[in-house]
Amino acid sequence: LTTGFYIQYELNAVLSCILALILWYQKTEQAYLLSSASLLMGLLFTFDQRMLVFLPLLPLIYLLQHGISAKRIPLFFRDILLPLLCIPAALLFLLWFAGTWEEFVFQVYVYPKEYRVASQSMTAMLYESLRSHSFLIQDTPLFLFVSIIGLIALLQKTALLRSRTGYVLMLTLLLSSIPPLAGGRYYAYYVVTYYPIMTLFAALAIESLLSTKRMLRYPFFLISILQPCFALVHTYVLLQKPPFLEFTNDGIFTVAAVLKNRLQPGETAFMWGYRPELYLLLDQIAPTRFVNQMMIHPDGNIEEREDRIAHSVSAYVAEFKEWLEHSPPDYIVTFQFHHEHQLYSEAEEYLYGVLRSSYTQVFDYQGQDASQRKTLFRIYQRLNDSSAVEAPASDSSSASSSESASSEDAKLSSGSGQRNDSGEDSGLAPKVTGKDSSTSSLSSP
Repeated sequence: LTTGFYIQYELNAVLSCILALILWYQKTEQAYLLSSASLLMGLLFTFDQRMLVFLPLLPLIYLLQHGISAKRIPLFFRDILLPLLCIPAALLFLLWFAGTWEEFVFQVYVYPKEYRVASQSMTAMLYESLRSHSFLIQDTPLFLFVSIIGLIALLQKTALLRSRTGYVLMLTLLLSSIPPLAGGRYYAYYVVTYYPIMTLFAALAIESLLSTKRMLRYPFFLISILQPCFALVHTYVLLQKPPFLEFTNDGIFTVAAVLKNRLQPGETAFMWGYRPELYLLLDQIAPTRFVNQMMIHPDGNIEEREDRIAHSVSAYVAEFKEWLEHSPPDYIVTFQFHHEHQLYSEAEEYLYGVLRSSYTQVFDYQGQDASQRKTLFRIYQRLNDSSAVEAPASDSSSASSSESASSEDAKLSSGSGQRNDSGEDSGLAPKVTGKDSSTSSLSSP
């Protein structure tokens, strides 16, 4: 939420600092460098449990640097173990104090182990993990090429390979491959954990080829600088095009402004869709803990109905339905990419039923994001005739989410001033194309 990047990119910055501190420590043996690396390592795996795989780096460095000695055990605790456990211990105490320890264990251990595996076979997950490595070729081919040259140079330098630095580099490469392989999803950001070690290999490639014949230096130098040059030129060209030059937002700011004008003191709003920044724009805390709906409404990488049911936590779905029935928010905002294929989930199906029975649409917005995908926001207000919502009838809830979405699109396309799909609105800067329809109630969301 703070940077707009996936968490893996943010973790890369921390991991890069850790590697820099480790390599610096190998040269200077200053204890504070290793302690700083340990402190950052503790911070690293509080954000993603897969980062635990990098823990062997620190004991190995200490062992390679000083060997096994009884005199070193107290120093090991002081320089590595205490800084490493400082942040995780404080956060674990906070979880225990707040009474959320069991939930924490379930979500970081039980859920990935049982529910994610249940939604896909181990073979399918391994295949998706391996396939995600193709993004290294698609997105950063030159960077990958240069880093492979550096890896080959390291393998050829026997002295360097058997040195402490060589062990660190090879172990880091091995450990960097585990998070992508454990991800089980075909997403580009799963493989970015390779980037820190690839950067070191690229630097090693440049250093190695500087000592070769001059006729080899210039082509390699050209290849090395092409990657950042291509990236900079591509970014500059994109920023000069209307989609980026005129882009302001995809509609989230407009929706937040409308809600701010409508919300009265004490009223709440709930966002259905992966747009939790709405709460920040409203200066509100989410009225439910289902800010991220992954455990009740799986991501789009899981398509089959049976797999999505297996991926959802039934206890959480029941909790969500109970909250929606007994403590309904005053406003519900839905978000999707326009004409996006709706995938089944019991939670979303129930939500649509509640919207049909107890809410009325008061605003809708169609915009575009920076990649020109059409976005669709809708705001629903709870009817004033009851304090609790009416649970949807069984025949309503038996309809699939895709059917609900289709009826919703059909209803909206028949009125409320929606922009048509003929491409007339070619400018990307989003405009409010819907109307405030607070006086009318929709038969379906």
